[in-house]
Amino acid sequence: MASSALRSVRSRWGALAPAPLDVGLFVLVAGICVAELATGQVAASVWRGVLLTAGFALPMLGMRRSPWVALVVVYATMVLSVALGVSLYNFIGSVVPGVAVVGVLAARSALVPSLVGLVVAYVSLMVTALVDPGGYLWGGFILGAGWVAGRLIRSRQLLIDRLNATAAELERSRDAQAQLAVGAERARLARELHDVVAHSVSVMVVQAGAAERMVAVDPQRAQAALESVRATGRQALDELRVLLGVLRPGASAGAAVQPAPRLADLDALMEPLRAQGLEVQASTDGQVRELSPGLELTAYRIVQESLTNILRHAHARRAWVALEYAADALDIRVADDGRGGAPLVGGTGRGLAGMTARAQLYGGTVASGDGPEGGFVVTAHLPLSGPS
Repeated sequence: MASSALRSVRSRWGALAPAPLDVGLFVLVAGICVAELATGQVAASVWRGVLLTAGFALPMLGMRRSPWVALVVVYATMVLSVALGVSLYNFIGSVVPGVAVVGVLAARSALVPSLVGLVVAYVSLMVTALVDPGGYLWGGFILGAGWVAGRLIRSRQLLIDRLNATAAELERSRDAQAQLAVGAERARLARELHDVVAHSVSVMVVQAGAAERMVAVDPQRAQAALESVRATGRQALDELRVLLGVLRPGASAGAAVQPAPRLADLDALMEPLRAQGLEVQASTDGQVRELSPGLELTAYRIVQESLTNILRHAHARRAWVALEYAADALDIRVADDGRGGAPLVGGTGRGLAGMTARAQLYGGTVASGDGPEGGFVVTAHLPLSGPS
């Protein structure tokens, strides 16, 4: 409890303690007053000198916390000096605090209060300069200079505050954008993992089932199916290593990675399916165009996911993949002769949702449903110019 009370006292003292600049001004003003009184430049008795020194010097310690109080005390001391018969002519000890409090008030107050403070100071100065009317002009000049300096300091501080606020807002915006980017990247990687794992594992499950059925009646075909399982599993592991390597902490940006699959690799994608008895036919119409890497990967993944759904759910014997290059778009059609709506039976629907999300990134669309002659059809329309 004692330590807590001590910390509380220290905290309060830290809030009330004057700044080093204020202490420096206090020492400076007090030193000037004492020197001028001691040398006789200002004629005053000891108690008058002490009173004036305290009235000019003490406000320096709190003028930044309470600029109005400091201004009133300093200029009340000036008026008091006239009442006590003490001339402030050439009294430097009164000039320094007079200008300082006006400047600090201008720096720490809005325009109207600072102007009111300037008027109060100048009126007080005129009262003290009754014995020397020439001081009106000179006093107004130095007070105006102090006020202008204070306003310039305030303008600079307000600019710094605005810049700091803008920087803080930009930092918050950057953090928010980074979080959005992380979320988008996670979604992209989730789609990639789903496409890779779902397709490869589906092929492996079908091949392993075929091997199990044939092991007793046709060992050679069973062995071929198991070899295909091994090859598919190795390919899936390679792709997973690439994706997980990107996520690994400390992975260098220049680390070697495998190129993203392309539409030219569709034959390799279909080969394991054909080995399991699914007759997959592919056709390409139109003039083949060079696609951006992202768009080509999107097209490849749509075909891959469609064939994966056929393999897992459709119980189809045949499948058709058609690519049609138009002047401004690539159209994809994947159909089968299985049970209509089969990809949605027993599945989660994430594959179709993933295809749709991929296509939308490039301004495209994906549609799916029963074919006119049975089976299930997935169509995709991908603009070659990207999203509009």
